[in-house]
Amino acid sequence: MVTKLPVVQPLPPEEPAPVQSPLHFAASLAPRRVYIDTFGCQMNMHDSQRMVSLMASEGYVPTETPDDADLIILNSCSVREKAEQKVRTRAGQMKKVKRANPDVVLAIGGCVATQEGSKLLERIPHADIVFGPDHIGRLPEMVRSVQAEHGRFDETRLLGRKAGFDFPKLGDGPVEVSAFVSVMKGCDKFCTYCVVPYTRGREVSRAASEILDEVRVLAERGTKEVVLLGQTVNSYGNRPDDGQIPFAELLYRVAEIDGIERIRFTSSPPVVLLRRPDPGLLRDPEALPAHAPAGAERQHLDPAGDAPGLHP
Repeated sequence: MVTKLPVVQPLPPEEPAPVQSPLHFAASLAPRRVYIDTFGCQMNMHDSQRMVSLMASEGYVPTETPDDADLIILNSCSVREKAEQKVRTRAGQMKKVKRANPDVVLAIGGCVATQEGSKLLERIPHADIVFGPDHIGRLPEMVRSVQAEHGRFDETRLLGRKAGFDFPKLGDGPVEVSAFVSVMKGCDKFCTYCVVPYTRGREVSRAASEILDEVRVLAERGTKEVVLLGQTVNSYGNRPDDGQIPFAELLYRVAEIDGIERIRFTSSPPVVLLRRPDPGLLRDPEALPAHAPAGAERQHLDPAGDAPGLHP
């Protein structure tokens, strides 16, 4: 019996790979760049630092000019006068950058983004992303989606702890001698003159274990001073559903961490202490000899509260 073997067709010759120029090869190896313009308070400055850290994990490095950026972020503040107009003006200045490089992603974050939402996308047609502070953790995902031509994004709804809000984690990389640490977000005061509850949401305290772990890592990396941040930082742990330790106890536990030489905190409305005096603050006055509150002179409506180098 003769077995008929299948006919094997010869493979077609391989086409030579295109020869790339040295300039093209160098461009493919060049890191992508992110430019951030920060308006407003210390919380916004801290948010911008977290954005840089998040995008570093995607291969981005900071740049001082938007002209050579692949990603431009305007981190806005709605407390200052004519806040939206300032953001729209700055975004308008980015039109020439987008014309020169249509692949640049323009993202508008911060409190103005939360306040205006999708209206900003309508008023600034060259913007790709509008996102509030509660959605900073999704920034890399949104940028990738825009680059994949999956449309524009409006992520500005407020999140509570039960709605999936989570405080951004400390990223890799070097740290400063003085570092911000978020301990809570939002405000429950609803003062007539203030938009914070509507742009940052209601008070949510961060787990004390997360805060202390982050401070320990910062101390191991060389940080000597920590600034505990919150819109009403001395309200930390006051909500009955938080289950957190009181703010005074948090201060003492941070002070016990080796390597931390100074603690500051902001903003700390005096009305919180007047309504609910915390005897823990007087438990051991000698335990915090070099630790000073920064809140008294740095309320979020006080011009002196701006961090150095931020826009008025």
